[in-house]
Amino acid sequence: MRTLFISCVSLFLACVPEPDPGFARAYVMNDLTDGVGGPNALARAGDFVLENDRVRFAFVGERMSFGPGKDGGGLIDADLARHDGRWNEGQGNDQFAELVSTANLFVPGVVSEQSAAGVGSVSILEDTGEAAVVRVSAPGTPFMDLVNPLVFTGGGKKPGWMVTDYILKPGEDWLTIRTTVTLAALELDPPIDGETLPPLTTAQSIVNQALLGGLAMGDFLHLGGSVDVFASDIGFHELGAVYDAQLEGQNLFIEPLAVDYVGGTAHGVSYGLAAVGGQMLMPLFAS
Repeated sequence: MRTLFISCVSLFLACVPEPDPGFARAYVMNDLTDGVGGPNALARAGDFVLENDRVRFAFVGERMSFGPGKDGGGLIDADLARHDGRWNEGQGNDQFAELVSTANLFVPGVVSEQSAAGVGSVSILEDTGEAAVVRVSAPGTPFMDLVNPLVFTGGGKKPGWMVTDYILKPGEDWLTIRTTVTLAALELDPPIDGETLPPLTTAQSIVNQALLGGLAMGDFLHLGGSVDVFASDIGFHELGAVYDAQLEGQNLFIEPLAVDYVGGTAHGVSYGLAAVGGQMLMPLFAS
């Protein structure tokens, strides 16, 4: 289970009124004015929104993504909840690209598997005021065509079904992301408060886990071209860390970088991704 949090890097006047902090809600966008909005906003009518008094997130519905992800269900827009009329009706400051959950380099096949077998969905699981949850549920599909031969040739396992719950509660300025995977081709209906995996305390080989019979879970995190990436113990010099590893003969898929969090800064907003406990492994940086 991971947490995506966003924070403001700008100052706001203290006299701006704050709304009731006791709400969290989920809804389907009717048009662009319902969305997060901003320079990189890609959510459209039919997509899903989670929001409370502090943050807003949008998720791709049952359609192909306009972002880096290939299927529906990804987190596509993210911003603060801005309590100023200038930011209303879809005029936000989203700088985010996309986040898609993964297991063994497979992602929820909301679109590709739906067209093939009539399965895969994005829906509002809960909207009670105490919590708002968007659920993505679909068979696993390879993120790239190359993944299938790599996994099966090496003795890896294809996720049979993947469920990702995006959970937002009142007053929290972070989004909880919870992914459940089964290796059987059976549809899952997991509880949103089920048991979590133990925290990662030492670096492990992504290749050995994903391609040799294990299960490597995480996220494809695309912060976006307008976001300056940084990570714990690395800072903003992530390319330098990759270059240093190359000089030392370190294969990051075998010996990935282990960090407490990864984040990024942009104009007026910052983003971060961290595990609920333990570290995260970063085998790859891409522009």
